[in-house]
Amino acid sequence: MQVHEDRMRHTTNCGLKTISSAANKVLEESITMEELLKAEKQGKPNKAPGQDGICLELINKTREMTKYELLEVMNMYRDEIISDEQNQGILVCLAKNPDPTRIEDYRPLTLMNTDYKLFTRIITNRLRPWLARHTAAEPAL
Repeated sequence: MQVHEDRMRHTTNCGLKTISSAANKVLEESITMEELLKAEKQGKPNKAPGQDGICLELINKTREMTKYELLEVMNMYRDEIISDEQNQGILVCLAKNPDPTRIEDYRPLTLMNTDYKLFTRIITNRLRPWLARHTAAEPAL
């Protein structure tokens, strides 16, 4: 399928702000064990795992044995070393009501691997101060 650059630019230019070089520098720093543990604690229990089948409860129960390996995986993500399998999710459709008969009666849900969820939490935590400063300055709609 051919991608038209002008259409792609229009699609991606949806009013998102560009982060500053200082905020970007923070994103490029190595992930610390403290950040990883904080992201684990922020996770909610009983969430469906992704295609690897590893849930947050397993990570929590094996933390002492696996924390350094998991930290290494987080820094691989940061360095953009992500396999296709790690970057994919499983798409499932959940019924919104007990007797679904139309497509609108379903809601799509993507099941992502828990390590990927942890990584996105770490990035979100790093961006939170920057976002707070830049969204507070904007007038309310």
